[in-house]
Amino acid sequence: MQSDAPLTYSIEYPVNEGEIFRTYSVDAAVISNCPEIYIFELRVDGIKDTNFEILKNKGDHIAPNESIYAFKGKEKSVDYHAQIVDIRYSLSGDVRSVTITLLNYDMLYIVAEVSAEIISEIAYETKVVVLLNGEEYMSEIVQIGYEISDRKVPVHVVLPALVLPGTEANLTFMLGIKQHGLFVSEDALYTDGDYFYGNLKTEDSNMQVQIEIGQRFSVEEDGNLFRYIEVLSGVREGDVLIVEKMIDIGPKIKESLINE
Repeated sequence: MQSDAPLTYSIEYPVNEGEIFRTYSVDAAVISNCPEIYIFELRVDGIKDTNFEILKNKGDHIAPNESIYAFKGKEKSVDYHAQIVDIRYSLSGDVRSVTITLLNYDMLYIVAEVSAEIISEIAYETKVVVLLNGEEYMSEIVQIGYEISDRKVPVHVVLPALVLPGTEANLTFMLGIKQHGLFVSEDALYTDGDYFYGNLKTEDSNMQVQIEIGQRFSVEEDGNLFRYIEVLSGVREGDVLIVEKMIDIGPKIKESLINE
């Protein structure tokens, strides 16, 4: 006999109470379009064939105090991390001049626009996790803005790697730990417009409840990553949210059921 009722099963997600690592993540980028901040020039005049030697090439990276050129028997270096952007020669009679353009990596920093609603929770001692080109680094804040524009405040973070201006980044500000927070698996909730809901298990049936959420966070256990959402209101500790799932019985089993 064929049944039209779909085959389903229920998953129960308990609402727990415990420590919640509160974070705030935002997309950001390394400062760009401001060459006056990070572009430096070295100029050498009075060059003759016998008194000048360039020791690095265009595109080379330079460590602090690493020699760039030698002039009149003395080597020249800079005290910052840099890249040679350009080397330009000019000639006046038999005397040449050279201008070496450097990108000063130590003057670069990451710029983020932080929501004005969260800026009061961020301080100079707040630790920051930086995601750059797929790699994570720990960093720190160097400047917090004092003016709101479009409901956001600029925050500058130390650049922890040698990357070019304009490189995209993601910042996660470690806001602290909430000792007695409510949370539930993110799989227990669903959205409708701008609101979050869950199906609360009751004695007789399930009841839809609107839930106000807070911080999202994840916990790794035995190599598995579990994602949770902080619950601010709508349920209490010990409540259980129900999610109905369809059973994929496969074409062969479906055909067998139809033929019975």
